[in-house]
Amino acid sequence: MANHSPFTTQEKIHAQAKVATTGQGLRVIRWRMNSETPDQGQPVGLLMHLQIVWMALLLAIGSYVAIAYFVGASDHSATDPESLGPLEYVLAFMSLSCLAVSYFLPRKLLRAAVGQEDPETVPLEKLVAMAFAPWIVRMALTESIGIYGLLAAMLSHQPSKVLPFAIISALVMVTAVPSERALRSAAQSS
Repeated sequence: MANHSPFTTQEKIHAQAKVATTGQGLRVIRWRMNSETPDQGQPVGLLMHLQIVWMALLLAIGSYVAIAYFVGASDHSATDPESLGPLEYVLAFMSLSCLAVSYFLPRKLLRAAVGQEDPETVPLEKLVAMAFAPWIVRMALTESIGIYGLLAAMLSHQPSKVLPFAIISALVMVTAVPSERALRSAAQSS
């Protein structure tokens, strides 16, 4: 049977797996993707992937507000405005904790990944590969603030409870736009 691939040989992507052992004896599989027709003018595909994830998480924060108002508008159960009580303070504390950790933990992880190398001289492709996981952690922690707001709105049956959480989450997310300058800046700070 003939191979009826819609791709030419130049468009096919080849993957190579390499098994390595870390210092702790863990086995790690590393994938390397090669394309016979590399993108010209697009130095790092991973940076674009980070930006896509950033946009998706930012849109998710907006969807939490929409969900809170749609569900809140359809739920006509009478609740006491103080129904959350101490839980509201716990959610606010958890949000502030995530906010603090979202600034410090990813920078520490990134600095450890960069090691002794100067972040200004590290090639962009290598820097983005080192920053990928720490930046995802940062964005996830930031987005979780909006989730806490959605939880507060759903439990209190008051859609407006989501707004402060969503606004803080979105503003912090806007400060975490993945770009070369932002990655280099985060890698330099300790």
